[in-house]
Amino acid sequence: PRCVPNRHLRWNMRPSCASTPSSYAHPRCGFQVHCADASANAGASVSLTATVSGATAVGGLLTGSVTFFDGATPIPGQVQVTTSGTATLTISTLSPGTPSATHSITATYTGTANSGNANSNYATSTSLPFSQVVTQNTPRVVLSSSSTGNTSIAGTSVTLTAAVNGASGTPTPTGTVTFSSNGIVLGPPVTVNASGQAILPLSNLAVGSDSIIATYSGDTDDAGGLSQTLVQIVNKATTSVIVTASPASPIFGAPITLTANLTGTGGTLTGTITFEDGGTSIGTANVNGSSPFIATFNPSSLSVGSHAITAIYSGDTNNNQSSPSPSITVVVQQIATGTALTSSSNPGVLNQSLTLTANVSDISGSIAPGGTVSFQDSGIVIGTAPLNPGGVASLPITTLALGSHSIVAIYSGDTNHATSQSAVLKQQVLQPATIALASSVNPSIAETPVVFTARVTGSQNLLPTGTVAFKDGTNTLGVIPVDGTGTATFNISSLAVGLHSIIGSYSGDTNYQPLNSAVLSQTVQIANTSITLTSNANPATANTPLTFTAIVKGTGGAPTGTVTFRDGTTVLDSSVVSAGVATFTTTSLSPGQHTVTAVYGGDSNNNPNTSAILQQQVQQLTVASLASSANPSLTLSPIVLTCTITNGGTQHATGLVTFTDGSSTLGSAPLDANGVATLNLPLLAAGQHSIIASYNGDVADFPSSSAPFAQAVQLRATTDLLTATATSLTGGQQLTLISVVRWTGSVTPTGSVIFTIGNTVIATAPVDTVGVATSTIILDPGTATIVASYSGDSFYSASQSPATPISDGPPTSFTIQASSTSISLLSKQHTTINLTLTSISGFSDTLTLGCLGLPFAATCTFTTDQPSLASNATQTVNLVIDTGSPLTSGSVAVAANRSSESTSSRATLCFLPCGALLGWLLMKSRRRHPLTGLLLVLCSIGLAIGISGCGTLNQSSTPPGTYTFKITASGLKTGVTESTDMTLTVTK
Repeated sequence: PRCVPNRHLRWNMRPSCASTPSSYAHPRCGFQVHCADASANAGASVSLTATVSGATAVGGLLTGSVTFFDGATPIPGQVQVTTSGTATLTISTLSPGTPSATHSITATYTGTANSGNANSNYATSTSLPFSQVVTQNTPRVVLSSSSTGNTSIAGTSVTLTAAVNGASGTPTPTGTVTFSSNGIVLGPPVTVNASGQAILPLSNLAVGSDSIIATYSGDTDDAGGLSQTLVQIVNKATTSVIVTASPASPIFGAPITLTANLTGTGGTLTGTITFEDGGTSIGTANVNGSSPFIATFNPSSLSVGSHAITAIYSGDTNNNQSSPSPSITVVVQQIATGTALTSSSNPGVLNQSLTLTANVSDISGSIAPGGTVSFQDSGIVIGTAPLNPGGVASLPITTLALGSHSIVAIYSGDTNHATSQSAVLKQQVLQPATIALASSVNPSIAETPVVFTARVTGSQNLLPTGTVAFKDGTNTLGVIPVDGTGTATFNISSLAVGLHSIIGSYSGDTNYQPLNSAVLSQTVQIANTSITLTSNANPATANTPLTFTAIVKGTGGAPTGTVTFRDGTTVLDSSVVSAGVATFTTTSLSPGQHTVTAVYGGDSNNNPNTSAILQQQVQQLTVASLASSANPSLTLSPIVLTCTITNGGTQHATGLVTFTDGSSTLGSAPLDANGVATLNLPLLAAGQHSIIASYNGDVADFPSSSAPFAQAVQLRATTDLLTATATSLTGGQQLTLISVVRWTGSVTPTGSVIFTIGNTVIATAPVDTVGVATSTIILDPGTATIVASYSGDSFYSASQSPATPISDGPPTSFTIQASSTSISLLSKQHTTINLTLTSISGFSDTLTLGCLGLPFAATCTFTTDQPSLASNATQTVNLVIDTGSPLTSGSVAVAANRSSESTSSRATLCFLPCGALLGWLLMKSRRRHPLTGLLLVLCSIGLAIGISGCGTLNQSSTPPGTYTFKITASGLKTGVTESTDMTLTVTK
């Protein structure tokens, strides 16, 4: 190829050239490719430089860009060519192989032909391939230990760190590191962190020498590798034990806890701890836990005395055996005892045997005491007795002298039990006495006083002292001192009804023993009662408080209990008796007669009783309320007065209710089952009525009257409608005024109607039996507004009609004249006549024109069907009469019989009444206009006009014959109608 238009490439790869440069000579341009850095490490930066050179004869600026390719794949990053002709791309993404990979690199120059530059002389070109070798990095793995000197204690944490160091200028290696000791993997692979380190904390290295290696797995850019061997020395942990005892001075047989606090310099402790007493093992405890570990032990028994306690830890795989702990002293105390002394008889009887008993107790409750008990009386031993297996020693004795003795029991103790002494027992030795008991009244009445007397008798030269307890069975009633005669008396009134076993129990004294009297059977009888009943009001008012009082009296004490108040057999209430009185207040007794009794239920000391019957009368207040069925009401309307009597009770009142209107009595009515009285009034006069309902009462209800009730009665309304025979008159015509009074009611209104114009009365007429009043008058010329006023009567109110305007003026009209009143035509021919309309006396209106009574198929057509006729003027209208060949130039075809109509329709036409005939004719006209005035006139002459021309019905033209019809004109506003007769002769 030509050299001039091309620039050529050469390689210059930095930073160094790893192989001998190679060159390629272009046939004409001397193109050269240079090689450098043929081999690079993965991830290292490589600068690719392409030099573009061309023929010097061309000259000009160097432009364009270079794209580098790895094989056929473009390397991202198109590079612009510098002015010196070089393009450099630095990359670090060329992938390595295992262990290396070769990349074929080319560079393509885009040229300047299409660059838009002023110099566009250079074409594209591509370099020869260049082989770039990329080799995996060989990182260095360095293993280290967190322990000083690679020496650690078993069970403590050691952190192994493997630092993976990659080649300089390359990314930090990734991947994982596996740690192993003596060929045994220490854990799952550890991921290399962002600093290139894999860290593994361990606390389970075995005691001894551990040869540890870290194996790096490698990654895409880095090859795997091994660390150096790290020798980790693991020594056993040292231990120590401290022992304590709780309590330090236990009681023999009581629980004691020995506690060993074991600590070590390593991790978890296992094995056993042995507890020794003076070098002799007394038990062990298992060890399973971290340091410090607390081991507890409860020895089954330590003898009374002093003990030297130590503890020794046995050691385990990771922990050395401990030395014996420092010795502690445990002193076991004797079991404390308690001694209780009792006497079989205290006081005792002189010269009679009694037994002293000592009960020695072991406070721990675990070991029965042994040994003996010594009994002493004021320090003098009076006997000794051994303890039986139950800890009891007994001493029978009969030699105690009369009087008081201070006796104690002293326990001697044994090997495991300490001595103890009982409290002093005051032992009395007495001589016997006698006692007699008597009652002041037997039997007695409940709650009445009874005096019991006890007399104590001793020896003649020694009077008894002390007290006598009076008892009812086992219940002590009272304790009374014995007087100087040996007598004690007790007064009581609270003995319950029944049989009582009374004894007198003598307390004894320093000379006499206690004793009880024989049983005295005391009978207490129930008291009789009486009861009276009263009320605070008789008769009483219903629903107001009513109090019943029952007074209960008895032959004994004050009665208690309850009183039941009854109404016949119905229990009203029960009340507690207080100070002999029971009360009951109620508001619920129904009206009427009540048979009330008070029943006293009695109590433990009083008999029941019932009062005499109290006839209690109860009446209730009533309230009368009055209502009306309609208020206000209208005259001629019935009114229903309703009086309701309420009494607040469950039974409605009975009797009569009288209704009055002021001083007039309207009537009376009985109360129904609901306490309601109803009076029907057919009517009341118009006005205000003050009505009162008076209830006369009955057996259970008081009379009462309602408040005055204001009943309003209003006149019935009427309306008045005024009509006249005409509202527009001419020439002083008579006018009839008609007043129609409308009403609602059962009778016809009466009175009169006054007809007025303004304030002037023009007529008065009575209202007839149908409510109509009429008057015929003649008005003065002009326009007047008339009002009809109804006067009203006792039932109906006055009313006034709306104003009705009436006008009265001179008579007006018009004339209609035909140019010819008789016409002769052939069938299917037509002719024209003139109609002259003339106003009379100022008549003016719009007129409606038409023909009435045309024969079959005949039509009449006007040049205008609604001519306007001015006041005192003349109007001419052309009329075309056709006998079967209608013209189309006219304005209106007022009447026509077409051949297209059915035979039945034409036949019917001949027999229609005048009104129907007119309607039919008008519906068939070419144009439809209102003919109200004309129809009224035609209907008035209806049958007077004969219908002709209804001969042959199947023709399309008017049949031959002579016919009479009318030409009519009617005012749209005035209704004035005029007509003229026409004769039509139809020839063949």
